[in-house]
Amino acid sequence: MAAALLFLRCGQGWGDFWVTSLALDRDEVSLLFGTKQQLRVTSTDAGSDFTWSVSDASKVKVSESGELTALKTGTVTVTVKTRNGRRLGQAFVTVPRGQMLSIRGAVSTEAMLFNPLTTSFSGLPALTAAAGNGASLWPITTGPNAGKILVIHGNALNSTSLFDPGTATFSVGPAVSGNVGAGAHAFAPGNETLVVVLAGGSSTASSVYSMVTNIFTTGPNISQAVNAGAGSKSFPVTSGANSGKFITVHGAAQITTSLYNPSDNTYAAGPDLPSSSAAGGHALAITTGAAAGKTLFVHGNSSDVSLYNPANNTFEVTGMSTNTTNNGASTFRISAGIHEGKFLTIHGNSQTFTSLSDVDLTGWVSGLSTPSAAGSGAHVFRIGSGPNAGKMMLLFNITAVTQIYDDATHSFSTGPTLGMSSAGLGSVSIEIP
Repeated sequence: MAAALLFLRCGQGWGDFWVTSLALDRDEVSLLFGTKQQLRVTSTDAGSDFTWSVSDASKVKVSESGELTALKTGTVTVTVKTRNGRRLGQAFVTVPRGQMLSIRGAVSTEAMLFNPLTTSFSGLPALTAAAGNGASLWPITTGPNAGKILVIHGNALNSTSLFDPGTATFSVGPAVSGNVGAGAHAFAPGNETLVVVLAGGSSTASSVYSMVTNIFTTGPNISQAVNAGAGSKSFPVTSGANSGKFITVHGAAQITTSLYNPSDNTYAAGPDLPSSSAAGGHALAITTGAAAGKTLFVHGNSSDVSLYNPANNTFEVTGMSTNTTNNGASTFRISAGIHEGKFLTIHGNSQTFTSLSDVDLTGWVSGLSTPSAAGSGAHVFRIGSGPNAGKMMLLFNITAVTQIYDDATHSFSTGPTLGMSSAGLGSVSIEIP
């Protein structure tokens, strides 16, 4: 508990200098999204006439009675004072990292929250429409819905939901300017917008969402008059002549890509892949080792792997994984243990196979098998805090069982049961900022 405080107010006696502390029932609070906690003054002689304030109202809301609501990840100081300001008390309130929003996909409205402090999932109220193939989640950082998460439903629909972390509920979001289908995805070019590649296997269209106006408008068509489809992905170019632009891989068993320029909202032809990519294709930025600054691209419906080199705007062959990747595939860097710095690819395609790279991404060998088959909608996320901080959570399709991968021991263990019936095509998770 904070010690009594002294401060000077000119022209008053010593009796006015002394400010004594108010005792609170807790000095430290961990606050989860969608829950409320009540702070109470426990000083027996304090009366009941107080004012409450918080050091950062964008992270935590405090009511006139001391009730707390989480709005954003971080730590704040909550202060209570007597009305005359002579006595005060404080508590540190932390909204922990690693709280995850997940949707099921599988043409359903199911969603859930992950609590990293207890390593557990809990169900949420329903989305406002069914999510499926092509679904995605994005945080809104500015405008009237700042702090909320935009849920693009996919499922060949143009509807969205807005998730409010403070209430852990969904409301109807703005309509996309076209239907969102297989291979659809979004990326944030950094100018208070989201670009949504509509894909669907028969579309060159995109839609641009403005966070400021909360409206979607028709975006530019991808280049080369080809359709984006299953396996379409976009990633940023971080250096070189095209720094700040985005590569969109078209998917749909094609080798072509497009290059998006945020400065004028246009697409131009991008570099070709060494071979085609389809369902299961995905990209991962490389930040360490010989390939640092490049982007790893795992080709979908293929065992091919390549590296995008921003220095010359080309894709380079970097070997082959040990099995075909397809729906539900993912790749992550191992952060500890004997394989630290290597990359593990989960192949998806309703298989238990994985591939393990070397540190320089020049060769691949068979990795350990996953305890369950990973298929459509399977995906992974890194646990951000709590007893399993730093480990990787694996969600599989069909089953509600999860697995936790421990980098240090290079092993899987049984994780918590999902707060929804399973993951399915279109399932995705995002950390709540």
